[in-house]
Amino acid sequence: MDANTLNSRHAETLIVIGASAGGIDALKQVLSGLPANLPAAVAIVLHSGPNSPRLLADIWNQHSRLPVSYAIGGEALQAGRVYIAPPDQHLEVINGPRLQLDDGPRVLYSRPSVDRLFETAVKVFGKRTIGVILTGGDGDGAAGMRAIHAAGGIGVVQEPSDSADPSMPLTTLRTDHPRYCVPLRDIGALLSELASGLR
Repeated sequence: MDANTLNSRHAETLIVIGASAGGIDALKQVLSGLPANLPAAVAIVLHSGPNSPRLLADIWNQHSRLPVSYAIGGEALQAGRVYIAPPDQHLEVINGPRLQLDDGPRVLYSRPSVDRLFETAVKVFGKRTIGVILTGGDGDGAAGMRAIHAAGGIGVVQEPSDSADPSMPLTTLRTDHPRYCVPLRDIGALLSELASGLR
């Protein structure tokens, strides 16, 4: 199946990624390691200010074989595409599977929230959810990773010593037991392998 055919299919597996400080560069590396025929959709929350200039899609498209765009409310999740939470809006997953944007209260001082993305994703995708915590300076994502594991999904955490800011990976490791804790350079290839194994 070629990438164009794959990209027209509704996603059956979802990779959800959370990051904060140091996340722009970390995600350049992760996305560059994903193949054009990835059999999963990817949804990303990167903590940003409410007035962020929305440049992430342009930046990451230069490093990704997959098309990267800001999420649109009501949009259907398609395999082989990357969706980014817009500034100051929670990114959620609803039945369809579709994306939903919400401007509700901050979670752990953050909007968008990694926990909100992870917790809503696993309600729709269950054990076909792969959660990833990258570099960042708080504990957002730890509760969401626990929800993914409770549903039988897979957890991946960036090795803290390899992180620009280890707080998010360390908090997740202390409160949960993700299946994988690996250096940043290995995460893209690992996600490709895991997504292929869930087909």
